[in-house]
Amino acid sequence: MIFKTFFKQIRISHWIKNLLVFAPLFFGGHVLRVDELGSTAMLFAAFCMLASSIYIFNDILDRESDALHPKKKHRPIASGAMSIKTGIFIMIIFLVIAMLLASQFNFKANLLLSLYFILNLGYSMVLKHIPIVDIFLIAAMYLLRIKAGGELIDVYVSEWLILVTLFLALFLVIGKRRAEITSKTAEKTREVLKGYTKEFLDYLLLVVVSGVMLTYSLYAVSTEIPYLMYSTFIVFFGMFRYMYVVYILGGGEAPEKVLYQDIWILLTVIAWALYMFFVFYNALF
Repeated sequence: MIFKTFFKQIRISHWIKNLLVFAPLFFGGHVLRVDELGSTAMLFAAFCMLASSIYIFNDILDRESDALHPKKKHRPIASGAMSIKTGIFIMIIFLVIAMLLASQFNFKANLLLSLYFILNLGYSMVLKHIPIVDIFLIAAMYLLRIKAGGELIDVYVSEWLILVTLFLALFLVIGKRRAEITSKTAEKTREVLKGYTKEFLDYLLLVVVSGVMLTYSLYAVSTEIPYLMYSTFIVFFGMFRYMYVVYILGGGEAPEKVLYQDIWILLTVIAWALYMFFVFYNALF
């Protein structure tokens, strides 16, 4: 029971976002370099430690509003299953582990890691209450993960990867806000939702999903990598399926859970990953 509460509080399911640090390694053709793979895995762990510590910090700040939410009220701190003192203790331990891991990174990677932590603190305390700012801050944190991964192993992160990631991050965050705003307790549980309407978020979703598809398509056809263009079919299907989840199934409030809750999204991600591995590493076959 104690371990279940612990793992629930640190929100391991959210760690999936930190896999973005491996993107430069993958697209740079360095996946088979054991030393760089190990370094990136350490960076992934550092981001996970920072993310979980911030989740604890945020849950302590929001424990009263979370208690009113039909789902968030079951979080350990909001429900009382974990005391604030215990939460602070775990948070400090995770921060220490993150700093120990960071001592192995270069200056630029540490700078981006620190910026990620600072922006997260600002988001938790103030900026999450400001419409549009909240969306772009979360999207910026996605980009920081990719940039940190690139700086760590000295791999150039292309403009295409930045643009696709930016639009995709905005798509996921806006979809999350749209799902939240339909909740009956929306205004009581997330102050920033008062600054949005469902119609406005629908317009934003249309813009960003178009951005994802356009930038990915341009990236796929602008390179000389054989067969890359055909991956657009998988990406388009994934985007349309996710929109189906948001608009028809009423999902999207927890993007990190959609991956394993919707079998079609999961299969699409797996298919894309396998296809891209073949495209970038076909010389191995």
